[in-house]
Amino acid sequence: MANPEHLALLRQGVDVWNAWRAKERSVLRDLSGANLIVAHLIVADLIEADLSGANLTGAKLRGADLWKANLSGADLTSANLTGAKLTAVNLINVNLTSADLTEADLSRADLSGADLSGADLSGANLRAAVLYGAQLVETNLVDATLTDCAIYGISAWGVELSEGTKQQGLIITRPVEPAVTVDDLEIAQFV
Repeated sequence: MANPEHLALLRQGVDVWNAWRAKERSVLRDLSGANLIVAHLIVADLIEADLSGANLTGAKLRGADLWKANLSGADLTSANLTGAKLTAVNLINVNLTSADLTEADLSRADLSGADLSGADLSGANLRAAVLYGAQLVETNLVDATLTDCAIYGISAWGVELSEGTKQQGLIITRPVEPAVTVDDLEIAQFV
């Protein structure tokens, strides 16, 4: 359950939230389970915030900094995360269906079990991201970076790639097994 004081601050707007965040660096931000449908959190500082189970359907999070935040189980359907900093974020079992993640930094993010169907990840950085069991159906990966990703058990169908998509060192084995890598996402699920 979200901390009511934190939720009240966030609802006052990004400027109020970021000012409080700058002043209260040591306070853990708890927005877990919050209903933030169509919230406008553009350029918000959500570093290490707990947004697990939050409803962020259609939220505007362009350029937001969510470094090491916990968004496990959150609903980000059709959310706008263009240019967002999602480095090392917990996105386990997140619904990112039709989300806009253009130019987002998802390096080292854990997207295990995430639904990225219809999502736009063009130009996104997924270096060393964990995508175990993720769904990438009709996902746009044009010019995205997918190097050193753990992709065991993904479902990649109708994925849009380009010559600029960087696919290298894709780990197709379970974490407990010796690493076997390939350099092609679409072939990886058949090896």
